[in-house]
Amino acid sequence: FYANDADFQQTNVVGGQIGQGTGGVTESLKERVTMPLTGSYAETNHVLGHELVHSFQYDFALRERESGFQLDRLPLWLIEGMAEYLSVGRDAPHTAMWLRDYAMRDDLPTIDQLTTDPQTYFPYRFGQAYMAYVGGKYGDPAVTNLFKLAGRVGPDSSFSYALGVTPDSLSEEWKRSVRDQYLPQMEGRTAPSDVGRVVLGEPGAKNQFNISPSVSPDGRYIAYIGRESIFTTNLLIADTRTGEVVETLEGTQANPHFDALRFINSAGTWSPDGDKFAFVTFVEGENDLEVIDVGSGEVTRRISPKGIGAITNPTWSPDGESLYFISDQDGFKDVYRYALEGGEGADGGGARTYRITHLKTGVSGITAESPAMSVAAQSGRMAFSVF
Repeated sequence: FYANDADFQQTNVVGGQIGQGTGGVTESLKERVTMPLTGSYAETNHVLGHELVHSFQYDFALRERESGFQLDRLPLWLIEGMAEYLSVGRDAPHTAMWLRDYAMRDDLPTIDQLTTDPQTYFPYRFGQAYMAYVGGKYGDPAVTNLFKLAGRVGPDSSFSYALGVTPDSLSEEWKRSVRDQYLPQMEGRTAPSDVGRVVLGEPGAKNQFNISPSVSPDGRYIAYIGRESIFTTNLLIADTRTGEVVETLEGTQANPHFDALRFINSAGTWSPDGDKFAFVTFVEGENDLEVIDVGSGEVTRRISPKGIGAITNPTWSPDGESLYFISDQDGFKDVYRYALEGGEGADGGGARTYRITHLKTGVSGITAESPAMSVAAQSGRMAFSVF
């Protein structure tokens, strides 16, 4: 285990670069699991369970190799779907969100589409949904039987042997089940387009990437992480009335001083006067806070809190003199404050970093994908979620 994701991304246990969306990895030969503590018991349990399923899959493949089992015969959706299902189960709100969306657009994938087009149909979510259907109808042993047979006779034939149905028949059964479950829930609900308008992006367009929004204090602008091309991710500012991008502030190609923008579970923050914007970056494996002047787009300050680890949820104080953020320095997420204008921190030596909380269970224990902290603009009172 690594203490946080910033440390995990520096691991040399596996080759290649580890992205921000990677929760953990399992080596195929040593069957060794490598992952960070997430600061959330539920998410750590999920990732660990997912990777242990992969360890079982690799172990079975190695032991049964002489009997003709080949792991590379299995499509990605079956491998990852099995790991998600056995670690999360059938009750998965995240997967349900995907199913509702695709059901409303009448674009639920068949097994063949999942196998041949994993770029369009995410193997983790739809693979879990198919495995949940198989486990619910035929029993959980059918999930592992499907895995074992698919490695020997191929995925298509394994459905006939394990379940007594063809992939096409199972696809139609599953799609009908999803529509019957979710479409009635949509009746009487208001479509987003009826209560507002799309500010960023085009509905249905591919390769869109507009996340981590933060609205300026006067409401005129929105800062967000966006992808202007398939190879470039930048910090952008757009007009909230027109959606027009008025400035491209930062990106790894434009600024060689950092390696990547931190965009998962963390948005940036505007200064109270709206003149500055602070956000989190990766620099040589560590997390830094960067402050830019919105008018010029220039970085005016780079903050590297020592010994802090991963940083998320930066929030400017109402007086503009401090930046609050959440860090899991010791494996527990807590709130910290960085004094922008001098001051002695708890660790002495002229440091400006103060630890605000020291909770037994940590801040944001079960809300890893939600804002965990908010500071009132006038009173300065802080609210945060805990496990």
